[in-house]
Amino acid sequence: MSDSNNSVKIALLGYGYWGSKIARSILQSNLVSLAAIVEQNNSAKNQAAKECPGVSLHSDLNEIIKSHSVDGIIVATPAGSHFEIANNIIANGINLLVEKPITLSYNEAYELVESSQKNNVLLMSGYTFLYSPAVRFIKNQIDSNRLGKIQYIDSQRLLGIPRNDCSALWDLGSHDISILTYLSDEMPIEVSGFSLNLLKDTPYDLANVNLRYASGLQSTIRVGWVHYAKVRLLSIIGTKQMVSYNDLPLDHKVTIWGPVIDGLEDQDLQDIIPDRMLDPIYSDFERRTSRANMYVPELSTGEPLQLEIEEFAKSIRHGGIPPSSNIFSLKVTRILEAIDESISNNGKSVEVKKI
Repeated sequence: MSDSNNSVKIALLGYGYWGSKIARSILQSNLVSLAAIVEQNNSAKNQAAKECPGVSLHSDLNEIIKSHSVDGIIVATPAGSHFEIANNIIANGINLLVEKPITLSYNEAYELVESSQKNNVLLMSGYTFLYSPAVRFIKNQIDSNRLGKIQYIDSQRLLGIPRNDCSALWDLGSHDISILTYLSDEMPIEVSGFSLNLLKDTPYDLANVNLRYASGLQSTIRVGWVHYAKVRLLSIIGTKQMVSYNDLPLDHKVTIWGPVIDGLEDQDLQDIIPDRMLDPIYSDFERRTSRANMYVPELSTGEPLQLEIEEFAKSIRHGGIPPSSNIFSLKVTRILEAIDESISNNGKSVEVKKI
């Protein structure tokens, strides 16, 4: 646990499933201290008292705001409550990190961004995977052109806890949209999608999405709360190499294959493929794009949620623009809203407006 005299003091609003994970990450950090928890539910508050001994517990956020005792607030409440809560915090000049999705509409997100800029307040959103060492590694590979020109990205995020406050797209898919936007460094120009509602009393719980970009990149996303197995898989095809990112294993999350497209005709198959791939059932193309040149890179260590919280603390203390900044969150919200528009129009392609 950090030295509370030197660390950035954070209050946590909400101690549900995700809020409890945030609290644990703060308690394990050397840069941040958990100054207070705000929770109205008595059962959750009792759980917080057991798991976070010595941390001040409150039922009213305004007590924290008026006390001027914290450097920042992390909001981990249902998505539909984010706008009103964040507006209040920003108006009082307090830095905040709002769990994803930042709001459930672009107009609300835009209003929060404008207000944060007007009040000189740091506004971040909880797109945790932007702080994953695996995603950071892939971003470096793309930016250094080791993968070549990125042609296609496929992302699958299946099986999750159903929510009543937002759809599977805004819950699970917001992660995929954030990762794609971060890796590609561009917004799609056009999206389309369709959804299914397999569960009762929830928004749609499965969605398939297509995204097209001005650079020529095309992407697909599949998300759903209902599935027979948990899947967290990102696949990237570049002209030089392919990458897969499986977030479920504790290690060996990223695998790289190559070459893929450029220069394949110049390769000596005997040199680059294993003996098993010489079987006649495989074509030359399948052999060249097999696991022949597969390798698993060593990644830096760090738990993404804790790294995100520490980025929040560093930005409060030293300034700078974090990856999941207010403008970045606005981009993600714009894309999500365009996909929803397509879904509500039977999968019709929708232009994504620039911000």
